Amino acid sequence: MRHKHIITAVLLLLLSRSAIGQISTFEWQGRQREFFVHVPNSGSPMPVMFCLHHLGGNAMDIVQMLHLVRMSEQNGWIVVAPQALPASAAGMNLGTMWNAGLTVQLNGQTISPNSDIDDAGFLMALLDSMETAYNVNADSVFFCGFSMGGFMTHRMAIEHGDRMAAAVAVSGLITIPMSQQTPVAPVRLLHIHGTNDNVVRPDGSSNAFGGPMQLGLSVADVIRYWIDNNNCSGTATVENLPDRVLDGLRFVRRTYSGGEADVQWLEVIGGQHTWYGDTAEYDIDYLSEILAFLTGRQTTYGIREVAAAAATAYPNPCTGTLTLSANQPGEIKLLDMFGRTVLQTPLMAGTVDIDVRTLPRGIYILRQPNAPAQRIVLQ
Repeated sequence: MRHKHIITAVLLLLLSRSAIGQISTFEWQGRQREFFVHVPNSGSPMPVMFCLHHLGGNAMDIVQMLHLVRMSEQNGWIVVAPQALPASAAGMNLGTMWNAGLTVQLNGQTISPNSDIDDAGFLMALLDSMETAYNVNADSVFFCGFSMGGFMTHRMAIEHGDRMAAAVAVSGLITIPMSQQTPVAPVRLLHIHGTNDNVVRPDGSSNAFGGPMQLGLSVADVIRYWIDNNNCSGTATVENLPDRVLDGLRFVRRTYSGGEADVQWLEVIGGQHTWYGDTAEYDIDYLSEILAFLTGRQTTYGIREVAAAAATAYPNPCTGTLTLSANQPGEIKLLDMFGRTVLQTPLMAGTVDIDVRTLPRGIYILRQPNAPAQRIVLQ
């Protein structure tokens, strides 16, 4: 069924090439899902940037806010702005909302808006369609989101980081349920947050739904989560950006490196729940900072290749026997999505078969020394 959805999406994309820059649709989970896409004229493989809108917003909101068409043409990138579906909870209409794994307590009730919507699957199907329909550089896939789109960006980085080169979350945190999972792969990540954000507060709380609640980890814990999972140094390189405009703001960039993928925290001192995007009015333009991060003008970027000494695992997806092939001895661990070790074994140089039929179906993480993690799917 998944391939049917992808084929349908590809056909719609191809049929709408003359109208690139408009809203297109395809069916996913029995629902018509909408997305905006702009494809520049380019003879080279093109990076793809997914941009995820805020709570109650729509695809065109973020297209206009980030000036995505102009950015696409200037940089030769495909830009995609998908549309979230409407959500409701506790008798309230919440507007459009991504399923970022949010579970909160509201008026004595536990609510998980749109928990039955597979938004992550929708976004991956959309990426598959892009890679089939267009000349895509699959090693330069980026996700960026604002507010609830930032929450969803963190989820995509955790669950599908092996498909992206980097991710940027602006004013959006990691939800508590997602924080219990282990990322499938190290991900270069930039987190931007204002210290005076009263919608998604730096401590992870909010009154946005009519009552105090904890939306997710604090900003400090979000940064710690990615530092730990990317094996970065806990000591940051700190840069105070020039304070050239009287905007009441200061911007401090902290970069944590030394691991498998850098983590960057752009703290907006005095910043609110706002997209700062006018250099005539503010010290920086968020989009310029984001593009600098993604393109490596501040540091190296890209999907890291698996080390030559790392074991390869196949078939993947696997239905019964997982074969591991290694060039040198080592030890491997297979972890579930909650970071629990379900299999641990020494591995000699050569090939070995492992029976995984007793493990539940789902996504697992293969870890080994001196190599990026690999995602393993058991069917």
